[in-house]
Amino acid sequence: MRTTVSFEYPAPFVGTDPDGGGVLSIKAAGWFATILSSIPELEVDFNLCQEDWGVVVFTKRQKRPFHFFFWYGLAEEPTNLWVTEVRHGGLLGLQRFLPEGQQELRRLVLDFNETLVRSPNVSHIAWFSSSDQAFSPKGQRFPTPE
Repeated sequence: MRTTVSFEYPAPFVGTDPDGGGVLSIKAAGWFATILSSIPELEVDFNLCQEDWGVVVFTKRQKRPFHFFFWYGLAEEPTNLWVTEVRHGGLLGLQRFLPEGQQELRRLVLDFNETLVRSPNVSHIAWFSSSDQAFSPKGQRFPTPE
């Protein structure tokens, strides 16, 4: 299953450095957390976490924690490209080994895809798996094999 997605969204990049550079800051990721909040049954923690490469949004669904790793996509030409990876959350990550956890991750990714597709400002959605060449130009239109 593909759990990393790139997409275009017309939001400005706001970095962690005062000059606007650096990595994506939590000030610039609020719109993304709002999009996530429209996913059915997903509890979104709006206290976003700043990391040295981007932002983490902590969520829960069916009492299972999930993390959305969110950063600005680096492209050869200026775009509004954003990248998100959906992962199991929690300290031990035990749910990734359990069938119920895998099923809920799959369901969450599919619902996230549907939310992106329905968003009027989102375009150029492309899904990738961990085995794909680092965001090759040929991402897939859907998170699971069609």
